[in-house]
Amino acid sequence: MSKPKEHIVSAEDEFDAHSTLSLISSKIGNKVTAFLKKKGVNRILANLGTKSSQLQKKIKEQKSVREALKQAEAEKRILQEQLRQLQKMGTIGKQTEGIGHDFNNIMTVIIGYTDLALHSVAEGSIVEKNLKRIMAASNRGREMAKQVLNISRKGDNDPKPLWLNEEVGETLKLIRSTMPANIKLREEIMRTSFPVMADKYELQQIIMNLCSNANHAMKEKGGVFTVSLREVRLEPDAIDGIYLRPGYYHHLTISDTGHGIDTEILPRIFDPYFTTKRKDEGVGLGLDMVHRIIKSYRGDITVFSEPGKGTTFHIFLPGVRQEEKRHNTGVEESKSGAGERILFVDDDPGVAAMGERLLEKIGFSVEASTQSPEAFEVFYKDPHRFDIVVSDYIMPDMTGLQLARKIKEIRADIPIIMGTGFNESINRNNFKSLGIDGFFTKPILIKQLARLVRKLLDENRVHIPYKSHLFEGNSCSK
Repeated sequence: MSKPKEHIVSAEDEFDAHSTLSLISSKIGNKVTAFLKKKGVNRILANLGTKSSQLQKKIKEQKSVREALKQAEAEKRILQEQLRQLQKMGTIGKQTEGIGHDFNNIMTVIIGYTDLALHSVAEGSIVEKNLKRIMAASNRGREMAKQVLNISRKGDNDPKPLWLNEEVGETLKLIRSTMPANIKLREEIMRTSFPVMADKYELQQIIMNLCSNANHAMKEKGGVFTVSLREVRLEPDAIDGIYLRPGYYHHLTISDTGHGIDTEILPRIFDPYFTTKRKDEGVGLGLDMVHRIIKSYRGDITVFSEPGKGTTFHIFLPGVRQEEKRHNTGVEESKSGAGERILFVDDDPGVAAMGERLLEKIGFSVEASTQSPEAFEVFYKDPHRFDIVVSDYIMPDMTGLQLARKIKEIRADIPIIMGTGFNESINRNNFKSLGIDGFFTKPILIKQLARLVRKLLDENRVHIPYKSHLFEGNSCSK
């Protein structure tokens, strides 16, 4: 059997084959391209490319939306937590106001009867010394109540010239009693030569908040807590980060040797609700409030801190240049009454009885009432029977302000004095616009109330009390 004959391809034949294939491929490609153009496939592919780009863009947008939704949800949770904290504070504020009103009445009775007793004992006796100790303790209780009630105040303040060294000293007395044993307090308080224009209780808030933070920073390991006060004259750009007009300032520093504040969070410590404490230790409002109060006094605050070494707050408050006038500590004699008739209204029986006894003790004739509607009926029946009205503000059924308005409708010339607690809508700035002639904050001493009553009576030229029974019975004249 013979072998098949081999087919040998020459180089020329191979070249011709490649050329033929290329020609065929080119013709086929041209026809395919022409076909695709005819069918609009290129346009379809272009549209697909555009739609693909749009789809990718939408996917990116959806990712951005999802991220934005996540961020919004996180911010919503923060706002809800802040709202809960505000609601808690609002509830605490309302409860504090109620407790404060009752506490005021208790302190009014204690201080009033102590004051009355002091006028009835021999000067220099042991009884007088004991009563003065009771009065001093009662006054401390009154000041502490004001500080507690300051939490629920509605932004109304009472700026007046205050001696900062005295205010700092008084506040530190309260703080010292609550300090842990492992913390040492160092005071470097210089006597000030000019006062600061500020609200007493806002100043105490500043000091107590900063001192509380210092105690918290040292509570585990202990340390030294330093409070210093001096007077300085600031020149332009004297201190980095402090932007104040040139002039005289009180420079208060509060420093501790605690754990310090991290550099990353230091710029945020005055932000509202920012805190590094646990939920049961604070809500992050203290330093924000301190910052706002100081700024409202045209002062400034700055802080320097080093982790592991401690923190120092520098507060600058502008001074008020004037002649030094210290509070008069001497006892002024009460201006007595001359039989003028007072309608005294307070829903607390203890306060009503105390007011009646105190005012009658110094020569006034008093009719006390514990129910404002009944007090109005008494006045309505005989409007000229009374020379002046002294009323509490918060009372059931008819408030003191409502009572005053009804009385003024009957007799516009009668002076009315209103007594209030520490946090009520009537204050020394607006009482005249409300139709009230006099205003005092409870509790009040007999001397202060007597001076206020006497002042208003004299201003209204009421010297002879009206006697509704003047012409009763037999009489004769010549």
